[in-house]
Amino acid sequence: MSLADTLVDDYDVIGLLTRLVVYSVELLGADAAGVMLVGPNGPPRLVAASNDDAELIELMQLQNDQGPCLDCYHTAAASSSNKPQESWANTPRCAWTTHSRSSADTPDPSTCA
Repeated sequence: MSLADTLVDDYDVIGLLTRLVVYSVELLGADAAGVMLVGPNGPPRLVAASNDDAELIELMQLQNDQGPCLDCYHTAAASSSNKPQESWANTPRCAWTTHSRSSADTPDPSTCA
C-alpha cells in the first residue's frame, strides 16, 4: 500500500528507492544497504541509503574511487561476503575500525587518502 503513490505522474523516484532499500534491509535482515545508479555518460552516483552509516560508506567509495560497490560496477560481477573486511580487501586507501555508532565493521573515513 505504501508504494501506491508511485502510480501518479510526478512521484518521487528517490523517495521510492529509499523506501525500497529500507524494506530490503528489513526483509533480508541486512545491517544496511545503498543504491548507486550509473547514467550513460557519467560515473556512479549515490541515490539511496538505508541509514547514515550506509550513506557514508557509499560516499567514501565514490570519493576514493574504490570499494566493493565500485568493484562490482567495474567487473560486472556480483560480490557477496558475510565479513565486510573481505569485501574491502582490495581497498587500501581506507583503514578498518569499529565505529561506536554501529556494531558493524566499517572503514574509518579519517584514514581515507
